[in-house]
Amino acid sequence: MLRLIAASLLALAALSGRAAAQEPEPVPSKCVAIAQSLLDEARRRAAAVGVEAVLDEGDLRSLPVPDEWADAVLNLASSVGLFASEDDNAAVFDEAYRVLRPGGRLLVETSHRDSVVAAGFTSDWSERPDGTLVLQRRRFDPVEGRLLQQFTIVSPDGERLERHLRPRRYALTELAALLTASGFVDVELHGGWRSEPVAVTDRVVVVATKPETT
Repeated sequence: MLRLIAASLLALAALSGRAAAQEPEPVPSKCVAIAQSLLDEARRRAAAVGVEAVLDEGDLRSLPVPDEWADAVLNLASSVGLFASEDDNAAVFDEAYRVLRPGGRLLVETSHRDSVVAAGFTSDWSERPDGTLVLQRRRFDPVEGRLLQQFTIVSPDGERLERHLRPRRYALTELAALLTASGFVDVELHGGWRSEPVAVTDRVVVVATKPETT
């Protein structure tokens, strides 16, 4: 079982609101998300499990966090490759490195290029607790390495919203190279939270360390 013991914890994108809840004791926790809707969901889930955390909307490429503030940084639920520019996507890891204390660790949980291709190009739908329906269509662009996603969101009152996303999905070698380029060492790739071997169909859990001395 992968575990991070941290005196201060930073979660990026805050897609689940579960980051601080993974620590056995209360710790200073901060979540930075790229949209208010993500913060609202994080706030709801954190409150449901009794977790107190500072929730901020901000730019993942320029975090509102001091240098060397965090012992651990979490990037969960495929919150990598969100930007059109490769330099911007690399900047997310550069910022994680900046805010970590020496010896601190970054944990990334994401899908990767092979797992996306193996999953096929599917359509599915889900219903949120408030009755909102979400339809997702997706296909993969093998040239740009991007997952093309179309979301149709229908609220309980019938209002319809369309959203299109093009997140970059990296091969495992690319992901490891990005982390190394940001300065991280001891990059470990796992097929799950129990340190399983990586498989083509699995999401990947990556753990990387900021050196004690730079």
